[in-house]
Amino acid sequence: MAMRFFLLAAVTLTAQPPIVFVHGNGDDAAKWMGIIWLFDSNGYPREKLFAVRFTNPGARLNDAKVETYRSSTTDQAVELSAAVTRLLLETKSKRVALIGSSRGGNTIRNYIKNGGGAGVVSHAILAGTPNHGVFVTGACGEPGKERQDRPGQHGAEVFADRDA
Repeated sequence: MAMRFFLLAAVTLTAQPPIVFVHGNGDDAAKWMGIIWLFDSNGYPREKLFAVRFTNPGARLNDAKVETYRSSTTDQAVELSAAVTRLLLETKSKRVALIGSSRGGNTIRNYIKNGGGAGVVSHAILAGTPNHGVFVTGACGEPGKERQDRPGQHGAEVFADRDA
């Protein structure tokens, strides 16, 4: 009986996909350390838990214009793709689960839809993701302008006159 339970538990653990945690705008992989510890302490294999650290975690004010120390939606999707590929190779898995918060959720959605992730992502959990965009009054220090992030535009910002 005990051996049967052990084998059942082993099969269950090996069937669990590796997880990549994706942080939000301006955050860091360290944000997820407490969550990774909770997964680990509840029996999820530590070698299957990974938090991505983006080179430039801050979003550009205009996704189409290069800004020092800021990333575009494409930049983040490319980095997420590399992290997923690395984890799949290290764990010898075929699929991965992604968990993201805030902008990390938009990065996950962009990666699945436009970056080749549809074939390798088994689960996507988006927490606190601005699914319908974000309005910021006076973006870029330009009075009378509104910045609008729209997920339908792959995370790219749209600038519009408020009075128009």
